[in-house]
Amino acid sequence: MGKIFLYYRILLRRNMMSLRMLAVLLVTALVMDAFLRPVREFCGMAGLDVSQWGFSLFWGNKYVGLTFMLLFAYGASALTDDYKKEQCIIGRIGREGWITGQLLYQLTYGWLYAFFLCLLHLLLLSPVMRMEKGWGRGWGILTDGMVGNECGILLEIPYYIISNYRPVAALVETLLLLGLTFGFLASLLLWMRFYGYVYGAIAASLLIFWSISMEIFGDRIYRFSPLSWIRLNRHYQLAHPLWPTTGYAALMLILFTLLFFCLAKRKAVRIEV
Repeated sequence: MGKIFLYYRILLRRNMMSLRMLAVLLVTALVMDAFLRPVREFCGMAGLDVSQWGFSLFWGNKYVGLTFMLLFAYGASALTDDYKKEQCIIGRIGREGWITGQLLYQLTYGWLYAFFLCLLHLLLLSPVMRMEKGWGRGWGILTDGMVGNECGILLEIPYYIISNYRPVAALVETLLLLGLTFGFLASLLLWMRFYGYVYGAIAASLLIFWSISMEIFGDRIYRFSPLSWIRLNRHYQLAHPLWPTTGYAALMLILFTLLFFCLAKRKAVRIEV
């Protein structure tokens, strides 16, 4: 186990500050600013403040999920090292140890990216932010779609979340589901890496674009769209009993992550170099 964690630390040092990772973080910051700038400008002109709890509301828009999932997949797809170039390390820790270290690194990247998004949201809204216990007046006003349309605000602020969730609970659930979703995507890319980078990119892209087409197919399909589960406004059980619960979403994401890891582990052990 000590050798696995040593390899895990090597991966962190090697890749976390790479040029590709810095590019992903920079583009992420620019894209999030594009989403949040109209909110910041509207609140500045209207003299409104928003509370610090807007991260859960931010993910209510399906195109937000589409954008940042694609950015995450782009970064994660380059993190899995080619097993043909890692024969020295594989000889020292074994194939099972090598793939376990890869998964631990991928999961770490997923959770760090989730927290980075949350902190970035706080930073970009800080000029118009006020610390409050509740959701605050600003987010309440922005749930009115007419206000958003008139001011060019791209985000859809879901009233369902404000009216049915406490702010702390909504933030915790969103971060939990976001981290698990990134882990799910990372384990899928790790498995598909054995078949080629292009197959992982295709599989991840199909899942991501599938998640934005849910309105076409009806309520039942949401249970089979893992990348849609971070949208808490799609967990409203009273009006839509067929939508997934947070518990269901978390459990399925964990099971899918374990499944893809087991498949990757099996492939790593059996593959011929």
